[in-house]
Amino acid sequence: DVYVDLGGTLTGIAGGLLAFGKGLDSILPVLCIILVAVVLLLAGFASSITVRSKMLFHWRKHFGTRGVSQSLNTARVAQLLSMGLDSGLPIEESIELSSKLLDDIPKAKQRCEECLDMLNAGESMVVALEKTGLLPHSQCCLLEIGLRGGLGDEAMREIARRLTDDSELALEQYIGRIEPTMVIVSSVLVGLILLSVMLPLMNIMTTIG
Repeated sequence: DVYVDLGGTLTGIAGGLLAFGKGLDSILPVLCIILVAVVLLLAGFASSITVRSKMLFHWRKHFGTRGVSQSLNTARVAQLLSMGLDSGLPIEESIELSSKLLDDIPKAKQRCEECLDMLNAGESMVVALEKTGLLPHSQCCLLEIGLRGGLGDEAMREIARRLTDDSELALEQYIGRIEPTMVIVSSVLVGLILLSVMLPLMNIMTTIG
């Protein structure tokens, strides 16, 4: 209204946000319903173990083999294999236990089953672990050296420690990028809004002058 009284218009991002705000006013009842549904969903997630388990299950099912989740799964498998070898369990039984541990992540469980099939077919442990992607290539090389030197248990223990440290570091880095990204995006938006508000005002002042 002020810009109209001065003979100008509000353009750019500020004008777009103004139009967006007017549009939100018209659908405010729908937004209130959506907001109540989101609040109820968050309350159920925080208070109900069943709801939380179902949501986490769907998340792991669709995104459990990507990015940081994949690193965490690999570390879990390495830890279980290390405990199995330290306890004297056969590698087949250790991988079977790993498959049960990853029961809520179908793709990871499938890798364990494929590795178990390869072992039953006579393939070596290192080759089976590498081809199925249960362990990275570099760690498989370390395991191969340890097995040849008669230190397979210690090698697997070191692999589990390294993968655990790497997964925790990846998780910390991922979380650490959230805050700077939000600050940068917010700063850019605030700067653009200020420019879109001030530029029309400067044009009006120039015209008046």
